[in-house]
Amino acid sequence: IAAILRDTRTLDSLRARFHDFRGLGILPGLFLSQGLNLGFVADGTEEWATVHPPDNPRRRGWLIGQRAEIAVGRGRLTHWAALLDSLRAFGDPAEFDPVGTDIRVVQLALAEPGLDSAAARAAERLRARAGHEDDLDAICWAEIWQVAQGDTTDTRRVIGHLDALVPDDWQIPDRVYQFGVCQRLLEAMAEWSGRVLDQAPALERLDSLMQLGPPERPLQLANLAIARWRREQGNTERAYAAIRRQMQFAALIDLRPAYFREEGRLAALAGDTTNAIRAYEYYLNVRDDPDPALQPVVDSVRAELAALVAR
Repeated sequence: IAAILRDTRTLDSLRARFHDFRGLGILPGLFLSQGLNLGFVADGTEEWATVHPPDNPRRRGWLIGQRAEIAVGRGRLTHWAALLDSLRAFGDPAEFDPVGTDIRVVQLALAEPGLDSAAARAAERLRARAGHEDDLDAICWAEIWQVAQGDTTDTRRVIGHLDALVPDDWQIPDRVYQFGVCQRLLEAMAEWSGRVLDQAPALERLDSLMQLGPPERPLQLANLAIARWRREQGNTERAYAAIRRQMQFAALIDLRPAYFREEGRLAALAGDTTNAIRAYEYYLNVRDDPDPALQPVVDSVRAELAALVAR
């Protein structure tokens, strides 16, 4: 509650009780969603680790995962990817999701610079899994990476395969494949590849679909992509609408800073200076320890924010 209210005084008073706090694992996502600096959570995590030594696989895996969530928010993306790799060796196999982890790497690499090598390895693992079983997540994200690299050779077949794997009466919680978000995103990516189009039917279909509500699984990339494509078209109104279609908590943790950055940019273009300043300030709050590849982006946001404040 203190984080949601941005009550820093109460948060500071809780520091002494961090080692007893059972909800520490929710804090990275909560702080990111509110645009709060993650140094507080990082300090608390390390204090917890001194009181509760990671002396078994489950505790060790939790600690590595917690450090990873903090790193991705602060912009230490290569460290984040390395921590995820270490979970394969040191985490609890019963709780480690290899497909979900590889998807996170691919997705973030398409939103932020500096992760291409890690994402290429993750995509290879997804492609291998997709070749052995009809894992919709693996099939989807392996092909998303291929299309992002400019290879659309197999895209039409993959889209048809995904559509065929989803019976009309199959009710799944995230509805990503039932409603065709992955398929429509692949179509739009293939259509847009290397071009800026005034008329983009696949983008129109994806944009219309996403107006029904964001998926609850990791296809938050769709709204970010729509916003960027609409901005490139010069359609600020629709770009701004797309970037504001987002989930407010954990499902967006990896992409939250990219959303803040794009929202600030689009708000400024739309003349919404108040929200532009808020989004940029949130971005800079969380991106306080970026990788070298991200530093120019952070510096650019800082300069844009200074210009807005000086008006």
